[in-house]
Amino acid sequence: MGGWAFQQAGDGLTKLTFPSSVQRIDDYAFYKCRGLEQVTWPAELRHVGAYAFGDCKYLGYGKRYLRMPSKLQSVGRWAFSGTHLPPIVVPASVRSVGEFGFSNPVYLLSADTLSVFKDEISRGVQVAVVKKLTASDFSWSWKSRAYSGKSQHPTLALRGATLKKYAGYTLHFPKSSAKVGRYYVTASYPRGIRATARVGSYTIVPKSVRLTKLTAKRSSKQLTATWSRLTSQCSGYQLQISSTSEFSKSRTITKKYSVTRGKVTFGGCKKGKTYHFRIRAYKKAADGKTYYGAWSPVRKIRY
Repeated sequence: MGGWAFQQAGDGLTKLTFPSSVQRIDDYAFYKCRGLEQVTWPAELRHVGAYAFGDCKYLGYGKRYLRMPSKLQSVGRWAFSGTHLPPIVVPASVRSVGEFGFSNPVYLLSADTLSVFKDEISRGVQVAVVKKLTASDFSWSWKSRAYSGKSQHPTLALRGATLKKYAGYTLHFPKSSAKVGRYYVTASYPRGIRATARVGSYTIVPKSVRLTKLTAKRSSKQLTATWSRLTSQCSGYQLQISSTSEFSKSRTITKKYSVTRGKVTFGGCKKGKTYHFRIRAYKKAADGKTYYGAWSPVRKIRY
C-alpha cells in the first residue's frame, strides 16, 4: 500500500479491509483519516510506515485491544501518533519500532521483543509480556504435600527478573484443595488477549503411616507388623517386606490391605535372616486415580 494513498481522507473513510497479500503499508498512507475506526489487517503484513495512521484518532474505537498480524516485523516512527488506540497486541516477529511508534499500552506475546520497546518503556508507556506461561516459568514452593484436613496450595514465583517486572497475568487456584487428588493452577491474561490456560498442577496425597511394632513368633516362623491407622482420606495401605534394605524388586513382597486393617502376619520366615518393613497409605480419589503417601521410615527385625 503506497505512501500518502489515502492521506487526509477525513471522516469519509471509516472501515478498512486489506487484501491478505498486502505486505507493506507505507509512510503517511492513512494520515489524518480521522473517521477511520476499524481495520482488518492483512495476514501477510510485514511493515507499517512512518505516520501511516497518524492522527487517526478513532482507530480501534470500542475495541478491547488491537491485535497486530503475526508476521509484522517493523513499525515506523510516529506510525500511530495522535490516536486513542486501545492496547495493541504485538507478535513475537517484531524486530524494530521507530521513535514514538506507540504511545498506548502494548502487550507483547514474547519476552524476546522487550528490547525493541526501550523507547516506549523509557517514556512510561505500559508494556507487559503476555507469553503463555508454563510450569517451568515458575519456582514452586512445593508440588506435593500430605493431607492436613485444610485447603492448601503452593506459592509460585516467576523465574527471571524480566518476567517478574513485565509479565501480565493473574494466577488462579482451586477454591478448595483439601482432599487427596490433583489440582490445577491456571493463568488469565489482560483483556482476554490469551485464553485462560493451565500453568501446572500439584497434588495432595494421604498422610504418612507409622509402623508401630514388629514382633517375631519363632515357634511358628511368623512375623507380625502393626501400624497406626488413618481415619480420613485413605482407601487402604501398601506394605512391603524385603530381605534387603534397598527393597529390590526380586527380593520384596508387596501387599495391599484395607483401611480397617492395622496389622498383618507373615509366615515362612527363616532363622538368622533380617527382614525390612515399610508402609504407606493410598487413596482412590474422585478423578479415578490412586494417590500414594510417603513411605514410612524403614523398620527391621532379625528373625
